Amino acid sequence: MASCHCGMIKQRESKMPQRQMTDKADKIQTRPRQWMTQRYRLGLSLIAGLVIASFILFDQATTYSRSVSHAVNMMAGQRVLAEGAALQLQRMATSSHEDDFNHARDILVIRVDLLEQNHHSLTQTWDGLFWIDTLPDKLESFLFAPPSNLDLQVKRYVATMRSLADENYQSIRRQSGLVTTLVTDTSQRLGLALDQAVALYQQEGESALDVIGKLQIIMLVGLLSTLLLEIFAIFRPMVTQVEEEIAENERISTALTKSRDVLEEEVAIRTADLNIARMEAEQANIAKSRFLAAAGHDLLQPLEAIGLFAGALERKITDPMQKEIIADVRAAQGSMRRLLNALLDISQIEAGVIELHPVTWSLGPLLDQIIKEQAPLADEKALRLRVIGHNKSVFADRVLTERILRNLISNAVRYTDEGGVIIACRNRGDQIRVEVHDTGPGIAESDMQKIFDEFHQLSDPGRDKSEGLGLGLTISSRLATLMGFDLSVRSSVGRGSVFSLTLPISLPPSS
Repeated sequence: MASCHCGMIKQRESKMPQRQMTDKADKIQTRPRQWMTQRYRLGLSLIAGLVIASFILFDQATTYSRSVSHAVNMMAGQRVLAEGAALQLQRMATSSHEDDFNHARDILVIRVDLLEQNHHSLTQTWDGLFWIDTLPDKLESFLFAPPSNLDLQVKRYVATMRSLADENYQSIRRQSGLVTTLVTDTSQRLGLALDQAVALYQQEGESALDVIGKLQIIMLVGLLSTLLLEIFAIFRPMVTQVEEEIAENERISTALTKSRDVLEEEVAIRTADLNIARMEAEQANIAKSRFLAAAGHDLLQPLEAIGLFAGALERKITDPMQKEIIADVRAAQGSMRRLLNALLDISQIEAGVIELHPVTWSLGPLLDQIIKEQAPLADEKALRLRVIGHNKSVFADRVLTERILRNLISNAVRYTDEGGVIIACRNRGDQIRVEVHDTGPGIAESDMQKIFDEFHQLSDPGRDKSEGLGLGLTISSRLATLMGFDLSVRSSVGRGSVFSLTLPISLPPSS
């Protein structure tokens, strides 16, 4: 015991350094990953920052170029407006009649208003670089400071033009000399000043774009330098690390493949064992079903004897209380006989001892007979019971089909308390669909498939539990499946149910 205990201690001690070495190796392997991840993130951040900065510069260059182009175009338009206003004033002074005078004055007023509006726009707003909305120093000095003071020249020109536009026809003709001076002198000076402003705007735009171009070159150099740094400081070590991990993954994959082969072999062995067990269980179930099917006559004999004995006692007994007891015995014997018959039917289906004998026959006589059998119970409940379109012939096993239809119709009458039951036979191509409609309590959606299971009864307090253990629909479903027919149901809670059995009309084609 002592030696064994010492051996266990040594084995545990030998495993501890190995585990520590494994943890240390994992830590050593994790460090370069973290180091490369940090550098990779830093490199990506730098690249993203440079790309964003380049995009901002490009956007600013575009905005500034549009602003300069707009200002140049407006300045050129100002000169056209000033010359046009002077021309209209000259037309006013040289007009031969008052209508031409008024027409020229209207045009003059419009052009002077446009000249003033455009000038206000040029001097008040400016889309500069990096959201700077102030005018450059040269432009501001040219527009508002002497000796040029373009703002003052335009305002004086506008004021003079408006004052002359307020004069009448005769007054303007008397001031033809002033008009000529204004046209030839003032307009020319204002036009030269506007030309100088256009040149200044263009110079400002070119210098600003030159600055932006230099900044973009700096951004490009920084971007290329960052990419080169990533290639040598990040991607090369990363490639080495990836190659090492690929080799490790291949080793792990080989080990997993071996483990998978062993596992597949074990699964195959266990699957074979399970198949053998399943086959043995199926054979035992078939043997059980065959035994019940074969022993059915012997099992029914004691029940029939109980019925005979109960009948004999009933004829000899006169006491009413004893007669009620005998009636209860006969009812219990009937319930046991129906249950045993149902169990024997299921056993025969499972054992595969039922033989099919399909023939062509008419549905009418069978449905009329079932209606006559169910009429007393229907009359007792005051139910309407009728058949629609039953004069049709089908190709099926008569006995098994009768058991299915009898069960469906009897269930409908039994579980319907008011309204009625209708059996409808409808043509569906080369098939006949027999539908059993009732106005019973209906079936919930969750119970729609469960009703065909063995021993399943709906939790309805109105159902008579003494009528069986829920095997009727199970037998009907299995018989329909055995004959290759479709048995379905549709229902609505509180409105009733419809059970449908689809039967072939004529002999199926030979294979």
